[in-house]
Amino acid sequence: MPASTRIRLPGSTCSECRRRHQKCISRVEGPCLNCLRRYPPVVCASYMHTDSQSRGMRRKYPSRARKNVTVEAGTPPREFDSMALVKTETPKAFGGLLSAVNACNSIPVEPTSRNTELFQLFLDRVIPKLSSIDGIAAPPTYSQTRIPWMIQSPLMPNIAILLASFAQGMERGDDVNRRQETLALKVKALALTNEFLSEDFSLIGNDAMLATIHLASLEYVWGHEQSLLSHLLGLREMVRLKGGFAGLTDRITAWVIIMLDFEAAIRYERELYVIPPELIALMSKASSTIAPAPAFLSPLQSLPGAFAQNQESMSHSITTTTAEILDDISFLVSAITSSPPSPTSKIRGTASWLHSRLQDIDVKPTTDAQIILCIIKLTAIVYSKSISALTPLSLSFNQKLLAELYLFFNFFQPSSLRRWSAIPGIFLWVLLVACPAAGDDHMGRYLRSKMAATRIVLGLENYNLPFAYLRSFWRVQRWIESERELGEPG
Repeated sequence: MPASTRIRLPGSTCSECRRRHQKCISRVEGPCLNCLRRYPPVVCASYMHTDSQSRGMRRKYPSRARKNVTVEAGTPPREFDSMALVKTETPKAFGGLLSAVNACNSIPVEPTSRNTELFQLFLDRVIPKLSSIDGIAAPPTYSQTRIPWMIQSPLMPNIAILLASFAQGMERGDDVNRRQETLALKVKALALTNEFLSEDFSLIGNDAMLATIHLASLEYVWGHEQSLLSHLLGLREMVRLKGGFAGLTDRITAWVIIMLDFEAAIRYERELYVIPPELIALMSKASSTIAPAPAFLSPLQSLPGAFAQNQESMSHSITTTTAEILDDISFLVSAITSSPPSPTSKIRGTASWLHSRLQDIDVKPTTDAQIILCIIKLTAIVYSKSISALTPLSLSFNQKLLAELYLFFNFFQPSSLRRWSAIPGIFLWVLLVACPAAGDDHMGRYLRSKMAATRIVLGLENYNLPFAYLRSFWRVQRWIESERELGEPG
């Protein structure tokens, strides 16, 4: 048919699809599916045409509140269907999920082969290590709720690539403080975050807080105290702008901020940075009635004789001697955290007695259960010494004892970490005791990364469990500090 007599069927297309010679996949409202996935964002201007109208009428959508997400102002981000994207376009340049969902540049990451590799590494290896103790597979709940958000977030893809580069450097034994790629990605992630924070906070607050949480968690594992403190102070201000913790609509965001604040305070043996005292009191009341399943028991909870009573049901991970040590530690912690606490002289005397008794326990690390006993014995020796001598854990866990602990951990094969997965409450206590003394070397970062994973495992069981355990441990640290300030002889 000659061009002059060609009939145009009723329909619509947009200026960007018209320019790119793409089939425009229009939607009921908002940008078309192609423009929704483009990065940098574009104005999706529709051209309506009929058989008698060859020139279209242009319709502009309202300006977007975010630079990296194509949504109308005042509306929440739409749900991201990655499978729909795979069906509409086939990635050609690179493989992996980044290409599958980024065929039209919807994710604010340059689609290079290295970024694709790092993004896939984040999904395949970093997320399982962040959210599980053995690092084999992420819990289904975590995968179903957090990964879709990470893909949609305007900041998280770049932070994910940073985390992957950091993790890869740790695995290779590189000095991450001198790893040029990691440092460059860190600078870029911080620059994007600062640019993002210049937008209206009432619209971007949740995304900004979650991105800052991940950056703070990285600094916590990395070991940069001042950078971590800066992020925590930023989170404190963001919480204030939201009207306090009561104004946070996302329960997970509030929970992670609280956990991170406790972990930082325990790591550096300080007061809390973000959580107000009234919130601690409220959550303490809620967590006081928790009766955890045997697998989630911890010596940081006041349950007399709990380990001896439940030893057989704890996946054969602990021996009778291990259960006795844990019950003694539980009794000691309860004496300090009870209201009011026991007399100082009695607490120190009990701790001194326990420290002497532990020295007489002889065990050879030949099986997984015996290795766990060796680790718990060493941890209890350091913990009881810190309490009896009123010495901070950062000084009680000297380099010789820390090297011995690292040696026991090295006895484990990766599959043996499943033993700790069966007793996360106990594992958290071990990590907390070692954390203040652990340095910024490879093993110190490994222990801090495992603490975050253990906290997630406990939180998936019950939100209040990790709060109760971290709070008890922090209160013991504060008790030691207050008694030192009172001038008790060491």
